[in-house]
Amino acid sequence: MIKKIYKFFRFCVAYFRIPSGYYCYKYKEVIWDKDEKNEPTVKTKLCPYWDMIEDLPYQRNGYCHYLGYGDQEINNDENNLFKNIKTGEITSAPDMPFGTGLLWDQCKECGIKERIKDYE
Repeated sequence: MIKKIYKFFRFCVAYFRIPSGYYCYKYKEVIWDKDEKNEPTVKTKLCPYWDMIEDLPYQRNGYCHYLGYGDQEINNDENNLFKNIKTGEITSAPDMPFGTGLLWDQCKECGIKERIKDYE
C-alpha cells in the first residue's frame, strides 16, 4: 500500500514539473536579434528530469531521471521490437543499425502531458 501511495505522490510531483508537449523542454521566449543573419534566439526551460551522460556516444547519451533509464537502456532492450512496414520483418532494438531511443534529442519517453491542445 505504501508503494502505491509513494508512486502516486511521485507522479503528482512530476506532473507539475514536466513540461507539456512532445519534448523535454518548453519555449519561454523567442528573441529576434538585429544581426546580419536575422536568426531568432529561442530560450527554453528544460525538464528537470532530463539529463545527458557525457561518457556515452552521441545519439545514445540521453537520460531521464524520472524513468530511471536512458537511450543506452532503450537501445539494448531485447523486448523493444520494430516492424519493417515494407517487408513485415520484426527486429529487436539491439539489432537495429541505429539507436531507437530519442532522449538524446530531448523527445519525451515518459508520456506525461504529451497531448497538445488544438488551437483553432
